Amino acid sequence: MPGVSRRLKLSLCCVAVCAALGSAGSASADTGALAVAYQINAAHSGVQTDAALTPPFGRRWRVSLPAQVSYPLIAEGKVFVTAASSMDNATRTPVLYALDQASGRILWSQTLPLGWPRANAAYDNGRIFVSGTDPVCCQDGVALAYAVDTGTLLWRTKLPWQYAITAAPTAANGVVYVSGSGSGDTLYALSEDDGHVLASQPWAGGDQSSPALS
Repeated sequence: MPGVSRRLKLSLCCVAVCAALGSAGSASADTGALAVAYQINAAHSGVQTDAALTPPFGRRWRVSLPAQVSYPLIAEGKVFVTAASSMDNATRTPVLYALDQASGRILWSQTLPLGWPRANAAYDNGRIFVSGTDPVCCQDGVALAYAVDTGTLLWRTKLPWQYAITAAPTAANGVVYVSGSGSGDTLYALSEDDGHVLASQPWAGGDQSSPALS
């Protein structure tokens, strides 16, 4: 459209009242973990219940990021999102941001070593887990873990021959679950501690299908 910049920045807004999850469906024992996975919790229920969630709501803060923003994770006083580094398809890469939950200030950011500008993440036990496609070998997927407080990369694990790692990972009880497609479909279970593969299982529907736990 005329007059609209190609570098249009998309915004992330935070509602003034943040609610705690009920004990059912929570992926973490951390009472400050309000949203730990795609659709809020490991069951992907999309429901967040709290007596404090009473309208009317008000916007607490607004932050502009370079391109399309993912769903948020909320834990340990921070909000975590991924976003592409720019609107330019030829050069953009995914970036993981940690924002202060109270003010929206960017606490740290990490460029993600992935071969696709979009990425998905999950939280558990002081770590953010991200999955995607390996930029070096387009036939492999990759999973990564970052420290919540500093953004330090803790481990990186290849997921061989499943390059379509587009679905959100899910993490709970010391295990990260990642699904992928490419050469068939595979569900992986990885150790949260060091990323080693605990188990894998072929299944139908690995691409764009996030594992859910109950």
